[in-house]
Amino acid sequence: MAINNSVNNFSNVDVTAASTTRTNLACGTMATQNANTIAVTGGTIQNTTITYSSLTQSRVPYINASNQLETSNVTPTELSYLVGVTSAIQTQFTGKASTATTISAAGLLTGGGDLSANRTITLSQSNIYRQIITDNTTARTLLLTDVNSTILMTTTSSATITIPANATTAIPIGTIIQIIYTGNAADPLVFLTVSPAGGVTLTGFTAVVRASAIITIQKTGTNAWRTLSLNEESTFSPTVFGGTTAGTPSYSAREGRYTRNGNQIIVQIYVVGSLSGAAGSLRVGALPYTVKNVNTYNPVGSARIDLVSLPASATTLVSQGLRNTSSMNFVASTPAGVASDVLVAANYIIWTVLTYEV
Repeated sequence: MAINNSVNNFSNVDVTAASTTRTNLACGTMATQNANTIAVTGGTIQNTTITYSSLTQSRVPYINASNQLETSNVTPTELSYLVGVTSAIQTQFTGKASTATTISAAGLLTGGGDLSANRTITLSQSNIYRQIITDNTTARTLLLTDVNSTILMTTTSSATITIPANATTAIPIGTIIQIIYTGNAADPLVFLTVSPAGGVTLTGFTAVVRASAIITIQKTGTNAWRTLSLNEESTFSPTVFGGTTAGTPSYSAREGRYTRNGNQIIVQIYVVGSLSGAAGSLRVGALPYTVKNVNTYNPVGSARIDLVSLPASATTLVSQGLRNTSSMNFVASTPAGVASDVLVAANYIIWTVLTYEV
């Protein structure tokens, strides 16, 4: 080790004796001195630069097991990173995810990636707000792009929407799809059918509708769907005929309106006209849906009929939906509980409201 001593005014230093020189240099008592070692007892070394040729520049030194200075691999900059650390660094790192860990986006989400950089996962606006998909065809199979959307079927012909098996199209469970069908109110044979593919079940309301209908379905299992709601409001053209012999009708006024909520139908009918060559009970047909067969009763509604003779002593008149048909007849009752069908007449004015199930 070499000592390069910088003394401002070395001319004032007395070097006539070794002890005097050490005292003047503030070196204390030098017990041992040779080419490699200086042992200083007492005193200080000031304004002195010590150069250790075996140390590496810009590296943090440390004292080894032999009490000698050695060079570490740590730079002063790296050492400065420890400023403010209050606990074991390794403990803080343990359990942290690797930058190779990947965040994946699926279903309605896009984006993601590994943790080597900031990542963004996006839910597109089309999945936040219900998008409208217009389809003028007569056949559609649900797609992943239909998820949480409204499908507007604008065809005026009969159409079918098929719910695919999960193995074919993995629509996420919980998906809600709304279907609006324009249809053709003037044609009682035009329908929209929501049909499950093989292996798929659709429960809830009967998903067969006419014009101006709204159906909402939801996927409840891997291959299970349910009709949540079904609303329809439109018009139809009722017909008048005889139960035994239909006859030939003529109409001066004919109006039919109906509302469907789920499987319940409410019809309102007003018909004015004449009927020739008819026989049997007076009937009104062309109801928008077939009356459900519940095996216990025919649904009844309120009715008023003018210009038609009622059974003697009749005090009550009702309309009655005929099960498994799209028709109704009219029944008059006496106070004694005798019920009779109202028969056809040459002229008639009919008002009636009937509620039934499909």
